[in-house]
Amino acid sequence: KKSVLLPTFINPERFKDFEKFGNKKFRVVILSNLSKREHPSVLFDAMKEIENINENVELYILSNKPKYSFVNLRTSFLRIKLISLKNIIFTGFLSNYDRDKLMSSADCFVLLRSPDLESKFLFPVRIGEYFSAAKPLIISYVNPFNKFFQHKKEVFFINRRNKYSELVEAILELKNNTKLSNKISN
Repeated sequence: KKSVLLPTFINPERFKDFEKFGNKKFRVVILSNLSKREHPSVLFDAMKEIENINENVELYILSNKPKYSFVNLRTSFLRIKLISLKNIIFTGFLSNYDRDKLMSSADCFVLLRSPDLESKFLFPVRIGEYFSAAKPLIISYVNPFNKFFQHKKEVFFINRRNKYSELVEAILELKNNTKLSNKISN
């Protein structure tokens, strides 16, 4: 069995101080600045599909909402996509305590990446934060993640092409299969 040393300064005990929340909705949480490498359009398209089929899911993004801009058309495009979505909540800046509390209330986390050199050589520190919160992580099947983790054991992989339909399926499978969700969380 491979061992994985995750780069993090997070003490997992800090997440155990919070009561278990009785979320009315299945809560997906991401720590993100919505950069292109994190595929925010895929997330938004997945949430749109989930809303269209009337599933009770919400997405919390620990970041500021993108601004309209004539200089940065990508953020304007993201902002336009958000107009029709009602179950996406942007938190803006949070204190460490509030961030940990929100992460503890998550039902799963999402981390999308492309199969490129940046993904291969820069291991995201937030994986350690997600694992410390002991909740399932939906992640792209790209190098190096596919070298360290197994599908439906430590993480829930979606295809490296990051299709929103696969993200929808992953979220709904974790929502509807608590046994699998608990297995991936431990």
